Amino acid sequence: MRVLVIHAHPVPESYNSVLLNEFVAGIESVGMHDLTVADLNAGDDPDVDDLLAVEALAFVYPTWWGGFPAILLDWVQRRLGPWIDGAETGPSPVRHIRRLVAVTTHGSDKKVNGVVQGEPGRQLFTRGVGGLCRDDVGIEWVALYSIDKLDDAGRSDFIDRVAEAGRSL
Repeated sequence: MRVLVIHAHPVPESYNSVLLNEFVAGIESVGMHDLTVADLNAGDDPDVDDLLAVEALAFVYPTWWGGFPAILLDWVQRRLGPWIDGAETGPSPVRHIRRLVAVTTHGSDKKVNGVVQGEPGRQLFTRGVGGLCRDDVGIEWVALYSIDKLDDAGRSDFIDRVAEAGRSL
């Protein structure tokens, strides 16, 4: 399976980068995937042609202000936006995606994200991006809430969960 992992965090030493590394290690541990990692902050910019052969697409990013970081939102708007908003009527470049995974962290708790904000990032991911994929796409939302209040054991547990998500891809 051809896998594209898109990472969006400006600090290479961040917890989010640890999550990326563990997710990728999980994917690599099963040894059956053609894997590409695109780091948007490093200047990588997968285009529509890059997406056409991808069967699994994953985003690893922090949730900021309820949604995608600006660099990831920009990428989604440029690469998938014409299909999300209906301006493009041709086939979606991610129409072959069988698995869609988000690995993200939130500073606020799940109640604030869900009840107060309505989880706009999750909605864009599942309805917007997911809506462009195959009808039977498997969507996995791997989210850590209240990261600012979490202890080392809780962060470590989430790292394990992220690695498992990579292995199960």
